[in-house]
Amino acid sequence: MNGPVQARPPVIPATIGGVSLWVFLGSQDGYAYGVNGYTGQVVWQSPKLGAVV
Repeated sequence: MNGPVQARPPVIPATIGGVSLWVFLGSQDGYAYGVNGYTGQVVWQSPKLGAVV
């Protein structure tokens, strides 16, 4: 991610694509991210959504 995240992100306890705890983040770089809640690895990135998400 190339921008800070400034909110408490939603945490989804569901198994999707082998990841069992998802954290969804909107970042000031204009993208939304799905992050593995255990490792912190980014496993999904949205298309560019705007200047600030």
